[in-house]
Order: sequence, then structure tokens, then C-alpha cells
Amino acid sequence: MTGEDLRYFSTFAQTGSLASAAKKLGVDHATVARRIASLEASVNLRLMDCRPRSCVLTEDGHQIALVGERVNAAACSLQRYSSAGQDAAEGDLAVAAPPAFTGAFIAPHVRSLRKTHPLLRLSLLETKSVFRLTGMKQTLPSAFPEDDSASKSFNGAWFSRHQAAVA
Repeated sequence: MTGEDLRYFSTFAQTGSLASAAKKLGVDHATVARRIASLEASVNLRLMDCRPRSCVLTEDGHQIALVGERVNAAACSLQRYSSAGQDAAEGDLAVAAPPAFTGAFIAPHVRSLRKTHPLLRLSLLETKSVFRLTGMKQTLPSAFPEDDSASKSFNGAWFSRHQAAVA
């Protein structure tokens, strides 16, 4: 059994189909099926039941999927632990936001940000303008959950570990 086989199976279990898992993993659906077959052979269990138009998890498949989730969570935890303090933010960070948002949500955290990341050069721009995000060098999603209404009305605060630009 390999970690990759388990990762492919876990992705299948999360998405519910070979095609969706393949799309998420950036591979062909046959590759996902082959990895799952390899995992099934190595654990000597049938993990999914394939029907003409779909594949469903068996009871063993559900149990292995739970194990896969725990393994993935442990791997993510290990990654966070091993990289803590090693990824120093450095460079220019430009943040443009409406004045009320800047004052209420960003400005109170500037001192802490500068203490934590002394090599980061922060520029705050209070603006009511709406920015087009095309032409940006790098972007990361907003710090808001996708369903938060504030994220829908907030335009312009896009952060990057090394450099951010607002077009």
C-alpha cells in the first residue's frame, strides 16, 4: 500500500465519482481506478462496488475512507508543524480596502503582523474603488468564508506570501 493509493481513494470517497476524483487530482479517471485497485489488492479488501454508471463505497470502503481522512489530517498537521517559523513572509504587501473595513478589521492587526513578519513591507490604501483582479502577480483567497456576505462586498484585499499587487 502506498500513501498515493490512499490519497486517490480518499479523493474518490470525498467526491463520489471516479471522474470527479480524477478532475480534482488532475489525472485521468483510469488512473484513479488503477490506484484504488492497487489499494484494494494491498489491503485485500473490496473498497468499492462498480455498477454500469457509478461506483459506490462498500462498508470496508467507508471504514478505509475514515482512515484516509485521519491520515490526511495527520499529514497536514505534520506539514504545519514542520513549516512553522520556517516560512517567513517577506516582500511588499499592498492592501486596498474601504476605509471602514481598513479601520475596523485590518489596522488593529498591523502591529502584530509587523512583529510576526518584520521583513514584510505593508502598504494600506483606503479606497472606495472597485478593483479588477486581472493582471495581479499572485492572489490568495480572501480571509473570509465563501458564504460570508462581507466577502461578497469587499473588493481589493488579496494577500500573497511574497508579493501582492492590486491592479
